[in-house]
Amino acid sequence: MCNPKKNRYMKSIKHISLIAIFLLAIAVGCKDEKLNPYVAPLGNAHGFGQFISQLDNKTLLPEFGNNQFYDQTAVNNAVFFDDLLATPSQKVNFQLQWQSIDNRVKITTIELYLEYDETYTDADRNPQTARHGGPNPAVNPTYPAGKFWKSVPAGEARVSQRLDISANDIYEVFKNNTFKYSSSSPAVNIFSNHPYNSFIQSSNGYSFDRSNANARFKKSRTYTLPAGNVTLAADVFRITWRLIADDGSAYGTWSPGVCSSVVGATCFGQWSVK
Repeated sequence: MCNPKKNRYMKSIKHISLIAIFLLAIAVGCKDEKLNPYVAPLGNAHGFGQFISQLDNKTLLPEFGNNQFYDQTAVNNAVFFDDLLATPSQKVNFQLQWQSIDNRVKITTIELYLEYDETYTDADRNPQTARHGGPNPAVNPTYPAGKFWKSVPAGEARVSQRLDISANDIYEVFKNNTFKYSSSSPAVNIFSNHPYNSFIQSSNGYSFDRSNANARFKKSRTYTLPAGNVTLAADVFRITWRLIADDGSAYGTWSPGVCSSVVGATCFGQWSVK
C-alpha cells in the first residue's frame, strides 16, 4: 500500500532538482567571459646588455660565461668617455641581445633610449644634478627611462648586436633640451654659451660652458673658489631599451629582481666621464 505523504515528498524533491538543474543551465549558458577573474599569463622578454672594455677591446662586462651580475664599479674602471680625448667622435662599445625564457615572445624591433646626468652647483656651492631624459613622463611600464635615440632590428634571440655610442650621439639626442638651473633664471639650452653655465660666480650658481664640442662633458673635478671649494661628480650616461614583439606588445621595465638578480639579464647600461 502506497504512502501518499512519501509520494508527495519524492515528487517535491524531483521538482526541486529539476528547478536546480534548469537554473544551473541558465547560469552556465549566460556566463560572461569578460567577468572571469582568471587572466591567462602572457609571455615575457628581457634584454641583456654588455659593455666591451676599452682597455682590451674584448672583455665583456658583465661576463655572462662567469655568471656575473651587473657590476657598476667594474664598468666604471673599463668603460668611459675619456676627458683627455674629449671629442665628438669618442665612443663606448656596447652590445645587446633579447631573450624570452618561456619562448612565447618573438621580438622584432628594439627601441633605444638615452639618459644624461649633468652636474652643476647652486649659488651656495651645493652639488646638483640635472637629469636630462629622466624617468618616463607617462609612467607607462612599456617605456623605459630616457629619451628616444633610435630603433634597430631585434635579430634572433640570444644573438648580440653591436651598438657604439659616441659623445656626438649624446649631443644629438639632447641638443634641444633646456633646463632651469635656478628658480630665478629662465630655462636655457643646456649646451649653449649662456651666463648660467659659464663657470663664474653669480646669483644662479656655478656651472660650465658646454658649447665647445670638445669639452661638453665633464669628469669629476674640484674647483677652488673665493668662498671655498666645490667638488662635482662626473657626468653620467645611461642606455635603456624597449623590446617590441611581432604581436605589438612591448616590454620596457622589469622588476628589480630581474635587473639585479638574474644572470644574463640587465635593464640598462651606465658609464661616465673619466
